[in-house]
Amino acid sequence: MNKKEARIIQILDKMKADPFVSIEELAKLFGVSQMTIRRDLQYIEEHGLQAPVSAPTVQTGSPSLSAPHPYLYSEEEVHYREEKRRINAFAVKLLSPGDVIVLDSGTTTGMMPELIPDDMPLTVICYSSYIVSRLCDKPNIQLILAGGYYHRNTKVFSSEEGIRFMRQLRAHKIFLCASGIHETMGLTCTDQYIGDLKKAAISMSLEKILISDSSKFGHVTPGYFASIDDMDRIITDTGITPAWEKLIRDKGIRLDIV
Repeated sequence: MNKKEARIIQILDKMKADPFVSIEELAKLFGVSQMTIRRDLQYIEEHGLQAPVSAPTVQTGSPSLSAPHPYLYSEEEVHYREEKRRINAFAVKLLSPGDVIVLDSGTTTGMMPELIPDDMPLTVICYSSYIVSRLCDKPNIQLILAGGYYHRNTKVFSSEEGIRFMRQLRAHKIFLCASGIHETMGLTCTDQYIGDLKKAAISMSLEKILISDSSKFGHVTPGYFASIDDMDRIITDTGITPAWEKLIRDKGIRLDIV
């Protein structure tokens, strides 16, 4: 557990004990700035934590600790739709006829199939039923599906056999999603079984391209799958902060802001 995670747990304990505690008091208690406390409270809220019905909230309206909402593809795909569409429209321009690509699972890559020209010949490796359903009728697309057990909430197939199968393949490019992008904790997703698939897909791809809306930067979710330094290129929207833009460029990673 890192310092931030430990502090968040302590903040939530304090909020339970004193529902009317102020941001100023929390900052003094933990020896950090008020801005840091605001970021911690925003993190709690954005990760779907809810206050118990009987518990009042602090003046910021930030919730107390409970279990996070489970991931549902149908809910996630409505978030940042315009940003995701711009990102995918740019990403499609990086395709060349005859490319072998991996399309990762996730609501960002889920937008790419409809933007791929019908006359472009490609081989697409995937492990998502959503990707398959959007590409199976395109006559110039050869599909390769890594199968296994089907997870309805994420629309992902997973199995050890599927991972071994993918490791035998090779691709020119992989287009990756992430639920969290953190400077030290790396690229993360909601479940470790998805992380294992992503690791396998990264290992057999020549160029690693992360496509993500800017809301994911600075966040951490349970399933680790790669370091930021493993990426060759990152495509995001104009909401990215100057600090993140500098960090990525300083690492020598190509950054496209659309």
